[in-house]
Amino acid sequence: MPYFELSQFLITQDEIQQAVSAVKNEHPQYLFVDTDIDRNLNTGLVNKGAKRVGYVYKESEWLVQRLNLLKEVFNVVRQDYEPVEKALLVTVYRKKHIWR
Repeated sequence: MPYFELSQFLITQDEIQQAVSAVKNEHPQYLFVDTDIDRNLNTGLVNKGAKRVGYVYKESEWLVQRLNLLKEVFNVVRQDYEPVEKALLVTVYRKKHIWR
């Protein structure tokens, strides 16, 4: 991948396209993906009207934004991968064998 911690560097469509291109061009054998990548991430937002949450709302908003960007990258390449092992937090996807 073009970045060590992908979620920290997906800011604009340019970085998203770089990440997609890296997967499509380098054909990594495995991808490690959040098991709940397809969940509705809006349910992860902390109610900003709640007392004493302060920065927690902003942190939850930031997390939802980051996960949506990772989801955007994965959705472009997911058809080339199949899940091979699933755990509580992470699912391992393996590159499908494509005969040419």
